[in-house]
Amino acid sequence: MSHVKLMAAGAAVAMGMSCIAAVPEMWFPGNPQAKDLTPLKAFGKPQGEAVRVVTNGVAGVTIVASEAHPEARWLAEIIGKMTGAKVKVQNIGTNAVFKGGRAIYVGDVLALREAGFGRPGTPETRWGVGAHAFRCVAKGGDVFIIGAHAQATGYGVYDFAERVLGVRQYYPSREVGDLVLKTESIVLPPFDWTDQPVYEFRTEFAAGHRGWKFGDAHQSDHN
Repeated sequence: MSHVKLMAAGAAVAMGMSCIAAVPEMWFPGNPQAKDLTPLKAFGKPQGEAVRVVTNGVAGVTIVASEAHPEARWLAEIIGKMTGAKVKVQNIGTNAVFKGGRAIYVGDVLALREAGFGRPGTPETRWGVGAHAFRCVAKGGDVFIIGAHAQATGYGVYDFAERVLGVRQYYPSREVGDLVLKTESIVLPPFDWTDQPVYEFRTEFAAGHRGWKFGDAHQSDHN
């Protein structure tokens, strides 16, 4: 299936058109290369099995996390808002085997390493843009979201939600701030991309922060 068709499917949902019969079996509710998102330098489209996240309102995956990632539960809520499906979240640690069927894996889980993936970017350091790199992959009927560190993994979850699911967040409130596309099914084709921010920090820095002196860089308090 061409990338153009996948983009068209997402556009149909965005315009409120009925997509139950017209949308192909595999499609992105969102648009991975949407104009309001940062451009991806490379967006892989490998061949393989579809990821049946939700079919006719019934969840086909569990979100399996290596630790208690708050983004994993947020993603389950988002999929629920889109489809009405109840997606379970399970934290299994880094070396346990998940035997509950298909999954969206979040973080450094054993299944990710067995699939041949590792942490992207520069996991050996906490500094630099490579420390915030993440990778999103759909392979063999599962989705893998992994970052150089836990924070970067969270960035990957949000990026997956925006590019693949078409989610937008314009307000802090979950009640009114999360904008989602309504659909009965989410069946995704394989995909693979790695990304990282342009800037090293996504938080505020201020020269006037207490304790600051020339040559230092202190993170300011969040309001």
